[in-house]
Amino acid sequence: MQVKYDFIVDGDGGAGVGVGVGVGVGVGVGVGVGVGVGVGAGGDGGAGGVPARTTLEVDTATGDLTINGGDMNFFGTDGTTPRLTFDNSSGDFAVYGSFSALGTGVSTFGGSLDIDGGINLEFQEGIGRTALDSKFEITNTDGDSIFQVSDNGSLKIAKIENYITDTGGRKWVYIGDTAETLDANVNYFVNCTGNTLLRLPPDPQMGDMVRIIDISGSLTYNQTMIVRAYDNTKVQGEISNTGQSLTSGIQSIEFAGWGGGELVVQTPNASFGLVYAGTSAPGGQPGVPSSLAGWYLMDV
Repeated sequence: MQVKYDFIVDGDGGAGVGVGVGVGVGVGVGVGVGVGVGVGAGGDGGAGGVPARTTLEVDTATGDLTINGGDMNFFGTDGTTPRLTFDNSSGDFAVYGSFSALGTGVSTFGGSLDIDGGINLEFQEGIGRTALDSKFEITNTDGDSIFQVSDNGSLKIAKIENYITDTGGRKWVYIGDTAETLDANVNYFVNCTGNTLLRLPPDPQMGDMVRIIDISGSLTYNQTMIVRAYDNTKVQGEISNTGQSLTSGIQSIEFAGWGGGELVVQTPNASFGLVYAGTSAPGGQPGVPSSLAGWYLMDV
C-alpha cells in the first residue's frame, strides 16, 4: 500500500488545504507509505495576479526537501545564541561551533579560506583514497605546484621537488654527464670522468645558490671542470672566460648562451658554493650596484 498526502497553504484569499490519497495494493508482505508536504506562499488575493508559490516541500517517500527562498536561522536553547545561519540571497553559510565533513570524498571550496586558529592535517590512504589524501599542496594562479608536503615528510618549495628530503636534508643531485645546466638552490655531486662544463642558472635572483662537490677525485692539470655563467654575467667580478681551450671533448653547442664569467677547477674533490648578487631582491628591496652583480664564491 502506498499513501501520498499533499499539504499546501497559500495566501490567495486565505488558506487552502488539499489532500490527495492514492492507495495501491498488491499481493505480498511489504507495505510502503510516502508522504509529501508542500507549503506555498500565497498570492495577492487574486487582484494583482501574483500566483501562489511553493516555498517548502518535503517528500517522505524519498526524503527530499526543497526550500524556495528564505533564510535559515538556528539558535541555541536560549533563543538568541546563533548556531547556524544560511543567507539565501548570497548563499553564505555560517556554523557557530565545530564543523565536520567525515566522508572520504574531495571537499571543494570555490573561494578563499580565512582560518582563525591552527590546522591539523592527518594524511590517509587505503580503499577509496586518492593521491590528494596523502599530501598538502599549494598551486599558483598558473596552476603550477609551488609548495607541497608529502606523506613521508619531504617538502617541495618554489617548484623544487625534495627541496627538503624525508630525513630533513637538502636536495642533492648526481651529475655524470660532461655538460649540465644547474638549477638554483640545488646541490650537486659531480663525477668528472673527463672535462666537464657546468652551466650556472640562466636567470638567477638575489640570493640564489648552488653547491658543487667533485666526487671523481680525477681533476688535474689536464682534466678540468668549468663552471660558467650565462651571457653577460660575471663570476667573482670577471666577465672573461677561457672559451673552449680547456674543454676538449665537449661539443661547441653546449656553450651556446653561456659566455659569461667562469671558475676553472682542477683540484680533485673540490667542494664549493656560489651565491648570486643581483641588482634587486625578490621582495622589491634594492640590490647591489650593477657593476658588482654576479656570482660569488662561498663555502670554499
